Amino acid sequence: MAAHDVPEAEIRFRTSRSGGPGGQNVNKVETRVEAVWDLDGSAAFTDAQKARIRSELRTRVGADGTIRVVSQRHRSQSRNREAAIERLRALVAHALRPRRKRKATRPTQAARAGTPDRLVVTEAFAGRAEFAGYDQVVVNPAEAYAANCVRVNEQVLVAAGYAAFEEKLRELGYKTMALEMSEFQKMDGGLSCLSLRF
Repeated sequence: MAAHDVPEAEIRFRTSRSGGPGGQNVNKVETRVEAVWDLDGSAAFTDAQKARIRSELRTRVGADGTIRVVSQRHRSQSRNREAAIERLRALVAHALRPRRKRKATRPTQAARAGTPDRLVVTEAFAGRAEFAGYDQVVVNPAEAYAANCVRVNEQVLVAAGYAAFEEKLRELGYKTMALEMSEFQKMDGGLSCLSLRF
């Protein structure tokens, strides 16, 4: 087991009949496997690591503090069990990956919301000398990912799930369109650094 792997002893498994591949076994043998891991109750991770995992995987953590992964692509229960464990461990490892330090750069047009003299910034960039001439819309630290937004005409494209930031933009007179970005977020992708095609 690698460092920061979820111990198999902490994972509960549920089986059911699979609708996936399996030939004559389909709907006859319980080959579908659901792996359930209690993040809050884990003894393998520190409180800080648990908080990081919860933040990074917030769309996957249930109300009961568990993370669930399902595998039904294999014909045998044992292979689906292995695949579910592997997927769960990969999710946790990705959540705990070291973050790259970002260097301050001049703002791009994609980072500007509203007028050419208005910027959306995180608290880390608010007040910097480079941005002194701009009207700054400061994003709450809890919604820092929302700073990755793009203005298209009079509308601002924003990541879904950041209600306070959307409300702040609407108070400034902008229309917003919330887009599901959770899969891109897992890869450190944001609206302001993805290509747009019209």
